[in-house]
Amino acid sequence: VNPITFYIMSWTLVDVVNLNLNRHLGAIFFKTIAGATYGPLLGTLCTASILWLIVYWMYRRKVYVRI
Repeated sequence: VNPITFYIMSWTLVDVVNLNLNRHLGAIFFKTIAGATYGPLLGTLCTASILWLIVYWMYRRKVYVRI
């Protein structure tokens, strides 16, 4: 229902989410869990999951962005 919101958040909030993940979990957290090969993939999946949770919260509260 909010694909435009998710798209705009992927432009604006990805750096903020990554910065906070690195600050609170550590810079090498994902590399120690998934290895050097799959660490960046795991970090990207966590970032996308956080953005999806924001959009899901908006959907549950019936907050829709319309143009």
